[in-house]
Amino acid sequence: MTKTVETCCYDEPGYECHESALENGFCYWHDATIVKNNPGDIAALEDFAKRGGLLRGISLKRAKLAGIDLVKHNSKDGYDLSHADLYRADLSFSHLFNTNFSHAS
Repeated sequence: MTKTVETCCYDEPGYECHESALENGFCYWHDATIVKNNPGDIAALEDFAKRGGLLRGISLKRAKLAGIDLVKHNSKDGYDLSHADLYRADLSFSHLFNTNFSHAS
């Protein structure tokens, strides 16, 4: 018997996250209960973005992400962080060229 891996329950019309869900139903990046301030979070988020992970609606409140590089290199378009929770996130010295922050807090 094959076990089905549940995916993140974050979804909005036209967008769905395909990452594996944690116990509360959300993936690491959409889980509002996790503060993203671990030493590997910058590299992990850069990798998540490069792999095409859904950045819309991610929870980065109080995250320590100074110097992160969220630039879609060789593209005129930036990443889409619409509806992201950026409450008190440290994004100082970050590279965010053409990032869409529509409806982000």
